[in-house]
This record gives sequence, C-alpha cells and structure tokens, in this order.
Amino acid sequence: MSRYSAARRVAEVLGAFLDGKPDHGVSELSRQLGWPKSVVHRVLSTLQESGFIALDPATRRYRLGPKALRLGLAAMAQIDVCRLALPHLRALRDRTGETAVLSLLSGNETIEVEQVEGLHSVRQTVQMGERSPLYLGASNKAMLAYLPPEHQEQVLAEAEGAIRVDGTPVDVAALRKELPAIRRQGYAVSQSERIPGAASVAAPVFNHRGEVVGSLSVAGVTLRQDLAALHALGPLVREAAQALSTELGWVPAESTRAGESLPA
Repeated sequence: MSRYSAARRVAEVLGAFLDGKPDHGVSELSRQLGWPKSVVHRVLSTLQESGFIALDPATRRYRLGPKALRLGLAAMAQIDVCRLALPHLRALRDRTGETAVLSLLSGNETIEVEQVEGLHSVRQTVQMGERSPLYLGASNKAMLAYLPPEHQEQVLAEAEGAIRVDGTPVDVAALRKELPAIRRQGYAVSQSERIPGAASVAAPVFNHRGEVVGSLSVAGVTLRQDLAALHALGPLVREAAQALSTELGWVPAESTRAGESLPA
C-alpha cells in the first residue's frame, strides 16, 4: 500500500466517525467503506495505537479517542466560539452567582468546552472535554429539542434503557413530551439527571445556518435552585444564548417572539 493510499484510508476511517453515531464495529465499517474487514481492522488498530480511536473492551466497538477530541477542540478554538462565549459566560456568572458553561454538539453527545466558575463556596463545576449523552441534563436537552427529526429519533432510541444518576431509567415518553415545551420557552431545565444535586437551566446556540451547535447553561445546585428558580433564570440564559448565536451569524425570524423565534 502506498503512503498516499494509506493516508487516504486513515482519513476515510476517521471520516466515518462523523456520522453522529457514538461507536462503530469493524463489520459495519467494512460494509460502509467497501473494504475487507482485515483492512478496516488494521487501520483502526493503527489509529488506536496513536490515540485517535479508542476500543471498548466490553463491546469490541470503536469510538473517537482522546487525540481526536483534542483535535476537535483545537478546531473549535480556531473559530473562536469559546472566545466569543466568554463575555456571555462571565455576565451570566455575575448576574446569577452560579457557574456558567458552554457546551458544543458532537454527534449524539455534547462536549463541555468552557466555563466560568460560580461565586458560591458550594458550586457546580464541569470537567473540560467531558462528553455526555443528549438525553440527560439541561445543556443537552436544550440541543436535543432543536435537532432534525431523524437525529432526534436516533438519540431517543439510545435513551431507551439508559439509567439516570439516581438509578432510575430514563423516561423516554416524558422526554419526548418535554421537547416541544423546550422549543416553546427557548430553554431547558434539569435537576439531578446526570450529577447528584445538580440543577441547571440551558438555552441553545445556533450557527449562521440556523443549526443548533451548542448551548449556554447556568449550573447550580438543588440546595439553591428549585424548579421555580430555574424557570426564573430561563429568559436570562435564553437571551445570552441568542446574543452568542447572533455573533455566530444566526438571524432570528422577525415576526416571532421569545422562544418561538428559535429555528425549527
């Protein structure tokens, strides 16, 4: 195999992981790319050794590895989303006293990419680069509500059988009913869905094409933030997310109001 063809195969395998699925098996990649399984496995093994692909030993399926994540974060930094978001995060932190977070969409997951920590001694913080599923937590549900229907159904299918942090199963029927409400009000709320004692309110961030690309959230704790308090913060977070979206080129519909102004 020439160097050029080897490099091209590496690029095509990495490109296959951009389809929104969280992981892939050798057989399905073989079918998708039209290559023998032995070739697919050889390329995956090389990428695994270099840290761009990771293997789940339990399922024997592959997902993007830590180097791919860092590469993605570097690309995000180059388009200055984090730099643009920082003033909005600081303003949210200053007005609420709570940690403000920027999360970005990555397939069927989100990645935490920036935060400004809250002012309280007991506060919520997130780990940069941490990934989480779109069906749990306000920052994730704020994005899920605005995904195209096919992508939304993919995520809801993954939620079947998933477990919340309190040990209870995700109620997919209730989540499905919650999504139109998130769209109407322009923000999502959550309590103890991913992190015990966490309370969050989040609003979606859109790009110049009107596609949801992330969310801004105010992340507190249930000791201070009950559901009424979270809903009271909703319009503030929504305004900040809309302001950031505008800086990214998003143009809201002129004839609609508040949450209804967000793209379908």
